[in-house]
Amino acid sequence: MHDDSDPPQPMLTLEQAAAKHFPGGSVTARTLQGYARRGKLKVYKIGKRSWTTDADVFAMVENCRVVHCDPTVTSSTDDGALALANARRTVRELRERIEHRSGPYSEADIAAGALDRALAAVPTGKVGRQGR
Repeated sequence: MHDDSDPPQPMLTLEQAAAKHFPGGSVTARTLQGYARRGKLKVYKIGKRSWTTDADVFAMVENCRVVHCDPTVTSSTDDGALALANARRTVRELRERIEHRSGPYSEADIAAGALDRALAAVPTGKVGRQGR
């Protein structure tokens, strides 16, 4: 729906938008189509072509902006990545134990132990408390 207080924006094909906003060719119409499929660029399907506007391209670029943080502040994302790596390692070890089945442990015992180790690797008290 169009707001009458805003003048209508000219529509650009994805090829035109890529050439206009990324003249060096670093972003192509195909790249923009990928952003559209992932819901990061608003496009309009008219006929067989996909169209967009300057404002939609600007909004996509703004949403792609990287915000740099203070490196002295521990990120819960970093903690989460470490916990995820530890959990993946634990799963690999679990698979190996189940395949080689050494000892009188059931699969449930091995899974419970792996879960306990993975949970123990998750940092406590830091999640959601960035910069405090």
